[in-house]
Amino acid sequence: MTAIGHLVDCGLNPICPENLRIYDHDRSLGSRELSLKGGDLYFGGKKVELRSVAAPSFHCLVGESFLPANVLDHLLECQNLAPLEWRKLSNGGGDGNPITIFFAGTSYVGRFGQFVRHMFLGDGDQLWRGGVTHLSNNLSYGWTLVVKD
Repeated sequence: MTAIGHLVDCGLNPICPENLRIYDHDRSLGSRELSLKGGDLYFGGKKVELRSVAAPSFHCLVGESFLPANVLDHLLECQNLAPLEWRKLSNGGGDGNPITIFFAGTSYVGRFGQFVRHMFLGDGDQLWRGGVTHLSNNLSYGWTLVVKD
């Protein structure tokens, strides 16, 4: 099987939603290859895994390396890189809630607090879409992407 690979420059600022500014973003990652091999996503040669999470409790995943929003920007533009397996995920037991994947490696701040960006796939959607999640006390259930060491 042929791998599909793309270069993502994490040294650059990712897209910043209106009325927000980047609060935390690790530019030291530099340029890394994002590739799809055998149905799995790889970032910089390391396998990317999904972890179930309730935002804002990303801190409970101590020692994990989260993917930055640059990867989200690239996945939204090149949707063929998103593994088909992600479409099969159920967020809430098939109750019509969208599948939400958070990119906690970049956080934003605005007038009303701290935010992370996510991509989601609702019932019947063919294309992934992007959104913003407020890191408040309200729990948003979904998945986050971590790089397996």
